[in-house]
Amino acid sequence: MWVRAQKGSRNSKSEFNSECISRLALRYMEEKSKLINEWRQKLIARKALGSLAIWGAAAKGQTFASEFGLELIDCAIDTSDAKQNRFMPVSAIK
Repeated sequence: MWVRAQKGSRNSKSEFNSECISRLALRYMEEKSKLINEWRQKLIARKALGSLAIWGAAAKGQTFASEFGLELIDCAIDTSDAKQNRFMPVSAIK
């Protein structure tokens, strides 16, 4: 969820109230769950064809693997010499 703060006068009314933010948060959670399920199904289908690798062993690769299924990922590919032949944190993906 992204809420942007902007400078305004003391008399300006906020376009976001607590009810609106609650609705936005709920919608975000629903959409996030739907996207995670869609990606997980794609990974499961791909895994059925053979090994599955992710590109990038840094934060985004780790987040992707953690969010969508560590057990599905066989390895991570990264061009950085510092990350080759090492395990990713938490996941133990090499």
